[in-house]
Amino acid sequence: MYSIPIVLLNDIQKLLKNKFNFYYKFIIYNKFL
Repeated sequence: MYSIPIVLLNDIQKLLKNKFNFYYKFIIYNKFL
């Protein structure tokens, strides 16, 4: 029962992390333009 929510949480965390990294790089890139 617990394995499915944990996997979903991990996927969501990865998605959020990737999004955050993308925006972070995007902001840094714009700063140096």
